[in-house]
Amino acid sequence: MHKGSIPITFIIYFILFLILFNPIKEGKIPIFDFSLFIMILIFWATYYVLKKNLFEPLIDVMKRREKFTREREENYEEALSMLKNFTEEYDKEIHNLREEEREKFKEFINSLKEKQRKEIDNFKREMEKNLKEKIKNLEEEKEKAKNLIRQKILELSKKLAERILRKDVA
Repeated sequence: MHKGSIPITFIIYFILFLILFNPIKEGKIPIFDFSLFIMILIFWATYYVLKKNLFEPLIDVMKRREKFTREREENYEEALSMLKNFTEEYDKEIHNLREEEREKFKEFINSLKEKQRKEIDNFKREMEKNLKEKIKNLEEEKEKAKNLIRQKILELSKKLAERILRKDVA
């Protein structure tokens, strides 16, 4: 209730009380009973004062609260929709990044496999080259050994025959 409405209401009631009960004090009985009229007047005066000082501020507070609540609900719904949109965008970005990483990883694996294959091919070529050189060296050694054996076989067979026969073989 408004601070100024209490004295005004009291003054109105006091004035109406004096008007209503003044004839009764003097001992006069009024011919027409104005009490109903005065009660209606008091009711409407009280209603007007209460309306201005109590009901309208309460209704205004309730309307502001309802408006505030409605705005907050709208803000909440908007925030939820924004959160949902951001979450969807975030999930899409994560999915795209994962796909890109998979592609990069596949490319990396393929490049490693290619490097490994090249290294293996180079290693095979070097081994084949070394093997051919070694085989060639072995063939040369084999020929030298054959020639040496041919040269020595005559001498050794002559010595062996001399030992077995115990005489000079020419």
